Amino acid sequence: RTPPILRSFDLDLNTPSLLTLSFSETVNTSSLLLTQLRIQASSALGSLHRNLTNENVEVSQDSSVLAQNIPTSVVHLQVGERDLNWLKLVVGLADSDATTFL
Repeated sequence: RTPPILRSFDLDLNTPSLLTLSFSETVNTSSLLLTQLRIQASSALGSLHRNLTNENVEVSQDSSVLAQNIPTSVVHLQVGERDLNWLKLVVGLADSDATTFL
């Protein structure tokens, strides 16, 4: 068995701030390690970045998916206030598609 692959993501820093993760197959939302997610300014190792904190709250279009821990291939995360403020303050990080890598 191969692990799921992150196919795409979307980061919207407007209110409510959402990070949407789309995987190649269904994932168990309780097994996601949110602190392992890193927003980077480029694909280069060592570029300007922010590792997300544990304050990120899982949300979903269908609340029953998370309440019952039903596997899903698309996960919606609300970016926590501390991470959101940091990302908005740092110039050159998550300003546009060109400066947003995960």
